[in-house]
Amino acid sequence: MPTVKSAFNITAGSIAPAVTRFVPRKLVLCYHRFSHAGHPDPFHNPVTATPVKELEKQLLWLKSFCLFRTLDEIATPSSSGKSWEVAITIDDGYQDVIDLGLPLFEKHKIPVSWFVTTDPVINPDYLPWWDLSSLLANRNTGKLRVNIDERTKLIDLSNNADSRWLRNTLRELFLFGSPNKANKFKQQVIRELSKHTALPRNSFVRPDNLKKAAASDVMDIGPHTCTHPNLARLSHEEQTQEILSSINALKAMGIEPINWFSYPFGKDWARSETTLEIVRSLGLKGCATTGTGYVYPDTPSYLVPRISVDGRWDIRAFKARVVFGPLTDTLKSFLSR
Repeated sequence: MPTVKSAFNITAGSIAPAVTRFVPRKLVLCYHRFSHAGHPDPFHNPVTATPVKELEKQLLWLKSFCLFRTLDEIATPSSSGKSWEVAITIDDGYQDVIDLGLPLFEKHKIPVSWFVTTDPVINPDYLPWWDLSSLLANRNTGKLRVNIDERTKLIDLSNNADSRWLRNTLRELFLFGSPNKANKFKQQVIRELSKHTALPRNSFVRPDNLKKAAASDVMDIGPHTCTHPNLARLSHEEQTQEILSSINALKAMGIEPINWFSYPFGKDWARSETTLEIVRSLGLKGCATTGTGYVYPDTPSYLVPRISVDGRWDIRAFKARVVFGPLTDTLKSFLSR
């Protein structure tokens, strides 16, 4: 069987049969944003933003040997015979999905599930912590005074170490810290940064545009919570509020039916048994994670794995990661037992 390294130079016609003898042929991909040189974006992050020219290369390659499926179809235990089956999903809810991504999905008639974090859609001034981090990474002047753990720290954004510390602190607090402490720290940073520059409004889709996108023949829209928290850090009541309120917000925009949900962050550490109880109680058909893997006949519909696409991948890296990435992870897991 070809190695991961040799996969970089294998054509689509030979790469798929080489592995389908050994592994399932169902995959779900997860994108976040799309970019183009002529499309301005104050929150650009090369990790999460896939250039549209690369997106089309990826779709054409997949189209050469795959059947594109909806999440409902992928989650149904069945076999398509010799073809691979791939579902495309997108998380978060940025306007560039409509401006740059949707025209390609419509052009190639590819179904897409778009999971939207609703608070930034409703409130243009709501700035997610990761977009604040991108602003900080792209700014190299200004001094910010922040307080954390009863200590005041002066951050010089022209100093790479200071800027990196600030961005890492935001990330650690929102991923693993107290939600209340994380939000207070974010507001501190926003207030301090606002002293030096006018902060742009977020780049999320607005409700009217989201409703128009839902009318597309290829687009299915689902919830991704209200504020994108680590659900495992929240109480039962708080988790229910995050999930149910995002469902209701979409319904208020005229978006129905709502059948699938995507966990924020998507990893095991970002959800709990309580989370699974809640999503089951709401009658959803299934939920998407970001645990890398294939979709097996016995994969629980509330734990469907997805491969997160890195915006920095060229087509060779994409081919290797999509075909062999889950297999490599599966083998590592097996060998570590």
